[in-house]
Amino acid sequence: LNPRLLGPLETFRREVATPIERYGRDDVAESLKRVVRPFILRRLKSDKTIIRDLPAKHEMKVVCTLTREQASLYQAAVDEALRRIESADGIQRRGLVLALITALKQICNHPAHYLGESGPLAGRSGKLQRLVEMLEEALAEGDRALVFTQFREMGDRLVAEIARAFGTEVPFLHGGVSRTARDT
Repeated sequence: LNPRLLGPLETFRREVATPIERYGRDDVAESLKRVVRPFILRRLKSDKTIIRDLPAKHEMKVVCTLTREQASLYQAAVDEALRRIESADGIQRRGLVLALITALKQICNHPAHYLGESGPLAGRSGKLQRLVEMLEEALAEGDRALVFTQFREMGDRLVAEIARAFGTEVPFLHGGVSRTARDT
C-alpha cells in the first residue's frame, strides 16, 4: 500500500527483519511498530472504548476426543502428506506442511468440513459434540456465547447445526457481512 515506506527489501531484511527475528532486538521492533502503527487497525477486547458490552474473556482448555472417523482421516492425511513432503523441497515443502496443518484443523473441526460434504453433522465430530454440550451448559445458566472459527465454511455449518440443535436463529458474522448487517 505504501511502497518504500520500509525501504528497499534487502535493507529492510538486513536492518529490521534479521535483528528482530534472529537477535530478538526489541529496540528495532519498537521502531518498526512506530512506523507502521498508523496503518494498522488493531482492536483489543480490553479497550473498553471499542467494545463496551462484552464481559471479561475466560479461556480454558477443553480436550475433545476425535471420533473414529476423525482419527482415521487424521492418520490418512498425515501419512499421505508425509509421503509427499519427503520428496519435496524448498517452498513446495513449506506449502505442503501448511496444507497439512489446514487439513488437520478441518478434520478436527468435522469430517464434513475436510471432505466438503453437506448434510447433518451430528455424531461425527468430538469437537462439535463438546461445543453443543458447552452451549447447553451456557444456556442452562442463562448465559450467551460467542463461537469463533477460523473457517467461513465451518461457520456456515455451525450456524445450521446450532440452529437445529437449539431451535433458534443463530447470527453469523464474517468478512462478507455488510457493516449495516453487522450493526443490526
